Amino acid sequence: MEEQYGRGLEAARRFYLPRVLGLALGFIAVAAVFLANAAHPLAWIALALHGFVWPHAAFIISRRSADPYRSELRNLGFDSGLAGVWIVLMGANLLPSALLVAMLAMDKLSVRGWRFMCQCLGIQAGAALLAALVFGFDFRPETSFTQILACLPLLALYPLVVGWTAFSFARRIADHNRLLATLSRTDGLSGLPTRAYWEEVVRTEFDRYQRHRRDVCLLMIDIDHFKIVNDTWGHPCGDEVIRNIARILREAVRVKDTLGRYGGEEFGIVLPETTVDAALVVAERIRIMVASAVLEKKAGVRATVSIGLACATPDMMHYGEWIEHADRALYRAKLTGRNRTEIEHRPAHDAAD
Repeated sequence: MEEQYGRGLEAARRFYLPRVLGLALGFIAVAAVFLANAAHPLAWIALALHGFVWPHAAFIISRRSADPYRSELRNLGFDSGLAGVWIVLMGANLLPSALLVAMLAMDKLSVRGWRFMCQCLGIQAGAALLAALVFGFDFRPETSFTQILACLPLLALYPLVVGWTAFSFARRIADHNRLLATLSRTDGLSGLPTRAYWEEVVRTEFDRYQRHRRDVCLLMIDIDHFKIVNDTWGHPCGDEVIRNIARILREAVRVKDTLGRYGGEEFGIVLPETTVDAALVVAERIRIMVASAVLEKKAGVRATVSIGLACATPDMMHYGEWIEHADRALYRAKLTGRNRTEIEHRPAHDAAD
């Protein structure tokens, strides 16, 4: 409920500036006709209230409403209704009447689409009919040159404001969507890419290898005896260990290498354009950096990692095989004493050397 209120209040703020400017410019256009037609003083008072008081009152009403968004939709409908009244009181003066219909239709379309625009046009037509029945209707469609000039600010400026407002909103939505996309592919604890996103990178690099046969290697890394860390010092301590190892991994690789949190205490790294010997250097650098670091300062926790290394080879048919080879090397590293790096697959030219 609170989130819905926040979204509604944001919508009310978004509509505020276009309404302030649009009704002020609309006042100028209608006032030019009222002046020529010697409109009744009450019509002038009502027009001034609508042009200069109502925009602020509408925002206050929406802000104090339990549902600001629905309140704003009602306010927009009210704007359209009053425009219908002004059209009748102007005697349907052609240019200002057409501008009121078009500009209000445009902002309704930008807010909520065709259906809402048609609803507001219906409100406008109904209000115009009611005004004609109450006040009568003196048809005066001619627009003088002075009235044309009075309409120009509304014609020139209001579409720019509506367009800018729509653009700003679309840009915020795009930024929000980018943030959501980033969050969806980022592990909350380690700050590294999630397994799903990381595997997409593995697949992409494997496909590139299939096309170009450029060296690319994969590291699978597992924290040794991580269960003991959790059981001895608790899960908050284990979480801090994971965060610090993720930090070490980021420091140890290049910008073009891709890290990922593969499982609970397991990580993966894709090393594009990297030979097996260069990948082994990276793996050993990571292993030594982790072993020499205090990974949780309060308890002075240290840990080591085991690493499996596999390079992509022509006989592999699927990127999943590549991951399996690196996993087998990791398993062998853990079986043969931990805190070590094992190589499962070397390219044929490296094996020949």
